[in-house]
Amino acid sequence: MGFKIKYIVSAIFILLSLGCFSQNVWYVKPDGDNTKDGTSEANAWKTWGKALNSGFVQPGDTVYFLDGEYTKDLTDSTGWYSTNGYEINIDGTQSDTVYFFAADGATPVLDCSGVGSTSDLNYGIRAGSVNYCYFYGLQLKNVWTGDSNDEALGWSMSGDGIVVENCKVYNTHGFGFRLNADSNDTIHVINCDAYNCSDSLKAVGPGNDGYGFGIWNGGNENSVVYLTNCRAWLCGDDGFAFYNNGKIVVSGCWSFNNGQLEGAGNGFKLGFIPGGTYADTLRHVSECIAAGNDCSGFNLNDNSYDAIRGYYVNNLSYRNGYSEEYPYSAVGYRVYNTSSSDAEENKRVFKNNVSYANEDGDIAVSANALYTHEYNSWDDPPDITVASGDFIDLPADSAAIMTLMSAARDSDGSLPDLGDYFKPSSESQLIDAGTDVGYGDDIGAFQYEAQNPAVNPTVVTGQIYNISKTGARVIGNTTDDGGGDVSQKGVCWSESENPDTGDNKTEEGAGAGTFNSVITGLTENTTYHVRAYATNEAGTAYGADQEFKTLKSGYVSNLSNIIWHNGKIIYY
Repeated sequence: MGFKIKYIVSAIFILLSLGCFSQNVWYVKPDGDNTKDGTSEANAWKTWGKALNSGFVQPGDTVYFLDGEYTKDLTDSTGWYSTNGYEINIDGTQSDTVYFFAADGATPVLDCSGVGSTSDLNYGIRAGSVNYCYFYGLQLKNVWTGDSNDEALGWSMSGDGIVVENCKVYNTHGFGFRLNADSNDTIHVINCDAYNCSDSLKAVGPGNDGYGFGIWNGGNENSVVYLTNCRAWLCGDDGFAFYNNGKIVVSGCWSFNNGQLEGAGNGFKLGFIPGGTYADTLRHVSECIAAGNDCSGFNLNDNSYDAIRGYYVNNLSYRNGYSEEYPYSAVGYRVYNTSSSDAEENKRVFKNNVSYANEDGDIAVSANALYTHEYNSWDDPPDITVASGDFIDLPADSAAIMTLMSAARDSDGSLPDLGDYFKPSSESQLIDAGTDVGYGDDIGAFQYEAQNPAVNPTVVTGQIYNISKTGARVIGNTTDDGGGDVSQKGVCWSESENPDTGDNKTEEGAGAGTFNSVITGLTENTTYHVRAYATNEAGTAYGADQEFKTLKSGYVSNLSNIIWHNGKIIYY
């Protein structure tokens, strides 16, 4: 099956623990001064370059970046930069991580637009190899190339023990994030965004080679990059693109509206292995969404190379391929024939995935290609034809996808709430159509029960009136549906307290709100108990128990003017 690892980083825990582990604390602010000692806000340094590579910061130290916009400054000659970007040259250790954090409540942004270089490579910040560094809440923007032959990297980094959380890169001519975990390295990227990464100056195919998240070069079976709850959009080429021999675990990520200018625009291009042998599962992709991209949603991209052992489960590909610029077919999922054996190709495993409304179909499987697949929307089982009614709501077009999925993150950095979009409706064919591989029985990126947890409805037993020798009327009101669908409501009664639906009952149909039930078949001069009830997915709820007494023979009254409540006549 491969492997499933969920990694959760608590920045709050890190912040609380800094006092225990941090040796020195440094500060950087836009109007700071690099000649000062950097040990307080009043004496803060000015440039990111000094904080990243001046020799002052040591293992176990913390650097706080204060709020504001920073200008990338390569004009001084103090040696903590190169001619085309800021280098990071600080290593922490497993017991003494180096922390580069936005100060509490701050949004530090590094603007690289003022840097002009004739080099073939421009970047915002880059580390050839660093270890045990933690970056939190930092932003980079405007990393441009000098001409059509140049390459631009917003955030480029390789090494071990690296965590990048709640960071953002946007407006580049190339990559947003380019990462590489080599040998036994581990990198975690959590709640990060990359957008508008597109090279308009490229002479041939402008837009190509603009990626949101690129996992590039090197790697082996003992290295792993985790991408958790990240987003990529408006990239010239692909939102996520992998060209790496190591393990890559992608969970809860969104890739949408990629493919600017003449770029390809796959949501997730899962990458080829450039030669070599391996035995483990190298790609694990779960609960991800690819929507509104110019090309395919999920593309294995191992055509004519070694088949990549992968495990792709509970993902959603929606409305990809509707582009006038991109001339090739675009499907939800694309599987290629490779140079590997049939047995190796079958180690590409797809389960519980949904493909809907993509321009050229659900999935394209090349001639002679093999893969293991079951419980996907195109499989039998579940033998379904997905329709719009299987979702509570769907964005209608690319513009609606953009508005919905690019919304601001929550204050803690978590993905914005999509509301009911992409979630199964109560009558959806997606519910219980899959096999539970750790994410639930429903197929697609969202589980119905997990995302719409119904509780018992709230129901009130109202007035009892028009009491006769053999009957009465009861008003009930389902005041809250409990977040589910009320399938039945009414009243139940018996001669004992707290009757339930196993006793006598009326049925007043589905839906919440007020209802009026008629009780018949009663015995004269007898005390009865009655309760209103309502049923949804979570169960049946009851209103308060009320009692009333039927009339006896010989009693004469204007029955329509008698109202009972809680066993007493309240109006006659």
